[in-house]
Amino acid sequence: ALSAPYVAHRLGAAQAAVLAMALVLPLQVWAGLSVTPLMFMIPYLARQALHYFQMPLLETFAAGSVDPAERSTMSSYREVGFFLGSAVFAKWYGALLSSSEFGPAFILSGVLAACAGTCYYAFYWRPATLPISQRSAHAHGYPD
Repeated sequence: ALSAPYVAHRLGAAQAAVLAMALVLPLQVWAGLSVTPLMFMIPYLARQALHYFQMPLLETFAAGSVDPAERSTMSSYREVGFFLGSAVFAKWYGALLSSSEFGPAFILSGVLAACAGTCYYAFYWRPATLPISQRSAHAHGYPD
């Protein structure tokens, strides 16, 4: 997470977050193909580091992409989504792992990581055409 500001300055917050999401996929494959605990822990810890790397990027980017008056609402939605998603996914993932269904758990993790990266790529990779203040005013029907 300490290198996130430097990388965001060089690439942009959204691009750095998408890059981190893309780097998670090969680590997920490596962890899934590991046969020893050590060979599992290396990609797992690297993947965790990438997730902690992208958390401040995503928060900064999300806060900068909405009108200042809507930041608290956006932050609340993001937090609820994060905690609810973590709780629900842990339940399903744990059920798959406890029943020795490692293949579906591995595939589910990869699909969800790919979906998250694709969503950020689709919605946030391209630069905004209007400044934030004009986007908010335009969305509420005020003249430019």
